[in-house]
Amino acid sequence: MRDHLRAIDVLTRHGGEEFVVVMPNTGLAEGILAAERIRAVFAREPIPPMTEPASASFGVAELQRDEDGAALLERADRGLYMAKQGGRNRVEVYSAGS
Repeated sequence: MRDHLRAIDVLTRHGGEEFVVVMPNTGLAEGILAAERIRAVFAREPIPPMTEPASASFGVAELQRDEDGAALLERADRGLYMAKQGGRNRVEVYSAGS
C-alpha cells in the first residue's frame, strides 16, 4: 500500500487485518479516489507469497469541523463494514443517514 500513497500519508495497522491511512490536506473525493486506486491494485497484483490477487474493502471519512479522531475513525469503520456487508472489494462512505 505504501507504494500507492504520498510521502506525507500515514499508514498504520489497526487490528489484525485492518489498516488506517491518514491523508493530510485531502478531501473526501480525493480519499475515495486513493482508496479505489489501492483497491484496484489489490485486485490485479498478488501479494507474495499469495499466487492470486486479493480483495480489499475500504471505509473512507473526512474529518469534520469539531470532530475528534475517535469519531472520524468510527465513521470510517462503519463505512468499512458497509463495504464488507455489500459484497466486499468495495469503497464505502458512511453518512448518518446510511
